[in-house]
Amino acid sequence: MKKILLPLLLLCSLFANAQDFWNPVSLFPDQGFYPLHISAVNAQVIWINGHNYQQTANTSQKFFRSTDGGSTWTEGMINLGSENLYINSICAVSESTAYVSANSNATAVGGGLWVTRDSGNTWNRLSPVFGMNTFVTFNEFQGDNFVNFWDAQNGVVISNPENDHFIVYTTADSGNNWLRVSDVDLPTALPEEKGHMIKCGVNENSVWFGTSKGRIFKSNDKGIHWTVSQMPPIAPLNVQNELSDVAFKNDTDGILVTNLWMPYSTTDNGNNWHISYWNYGSMQPQVVYVPETTDTYFSYGEESEVNERASSYTTNNGQSWKQLNNTEVNPVAVQSCSFLNNTTGFCVGYYHLTNPEGGLHFYKLGDGAFNRLLNTDNDILENKLSAVPNPATDIVKIYGKNIKSVTVFDVSGKKVLTENHSISDCVSLDIGKLQNGIYLAEITNDVEMNSTVKIVKK
Repeated sequence: MKKILLPLLLLCSLFANAQDFWNPVSLFPDQGFYPLHISAVNAQVIWINGHNYQQTANTSQKFFRSTDGGSTWTEGMINLGSENLYINSICAVSESTAYVSANSNATAVGGGLWVTRDSGNTWNRLSPVFGMNTFVTFNEFQGDNFVNFWDAQNGVVISNPENDHFIVYTTADSGNNWLRVSDVDLPTALPEEKGHMIKCGVNENSVWFGTSKGRIFKSNDKGIHWTVSQMPPIAPLNVQNELSDVAFKNDTDGILVTNLWMPYSTTDNGNNWHISYWNYGSMQPQVVYVPETTDTYFSYGEESEVNERASSYTTNNGQSWKQLNNTEVNPVAVQSCSFLNNTTGFCVGYYHLTNPEGGLHFYKLGDGAFNRLLNTDNDILENKLSAVPNPATDIVKIYGKNIKSVTVFDVSGKKVLTENHSISDCVSLDIGKLQNGIYLAEITNDVEMNSTVKIVKK
């Protein structure tokens, strides 16, 4: 009885915490909407821009605004005076004031920066001009430029190179006056180098972005002076890596993920990148630092080992990661997210496993989400556990450390499967004869330490 009750208690605990990492707030008003940026002013005021991927026309000029934490939404249009202008990013500084950057797919109109000071009813152009950026697809337009404000006064806007230098403007008076950063303070752009501005990031006084040439531009003084670092090559081929995403927690320390899901870390502002070995299991290509924390990052996107979206987080600077697809009964497939700190965060996405056709939702970070699964000395095995693929129809590979046996329980606590193995860090579990549903696998290692991982049979 004890061996059944223990997994049952663990399973009940898992279910009690399930879906708590992201709590649904509302069904998103536009079910065809793809969010590019979530700009949260505080726990109540949130602005979102994006586009409707179901339509071929320019749908990037739609925005949504909430003043009650996402419970209700006001839909508006970012009217810039031309259908040829596509909105790249949005940065809100208050309930009424927000900035957007845009580029153009026509030579008759140039991209630039606009502001609203009346909650999105009217938009006025500001002085930065980005020139003519021509493109064809949404994937091309969304990475051309971005705008950020650290507070109501200090901001930066960045766009792709002209005359061998990226275009950077800064303001210290709420956007009334903008100064273009001198080429002397900007590293020279390489031939045909473009910025991946959708992969931009900011923190404290820092701002950064990656480029098509595997380089990372970074400023630690709100965009006034810049340095550039080179991503490490792919060994042993010595072929240049391509950036998927990068995030810094301060002026010196950061995490980088390549387009091949290879993780790197730096402690010297990106001058040197070192390969980081995350815990067993697949990775996600997007990574963001959680502000006001010491060592917390959140990662999301398509997994490296299976063709499905997933997310994970670390509270120890990337030494180990919690895979939410393994710990949440009904994990959320995150499309875009934003954190103010480790207690206030938002995302747009949908439930991944159960009834994903139920719709696109707006979620908020659950209470204590980053604190429930902190690492302990007795949690080493669990931190290294992963079940792939998950969900699965027949064979699931369990990755861990010195696995000796696997016992599977259903939601009632009934033991439905037991397999003993030679000591291994990877074992295959045959669940083909189990009914579709959610199970808890208790993993025992060579020193009789038990840990658990959720498995979904479909």
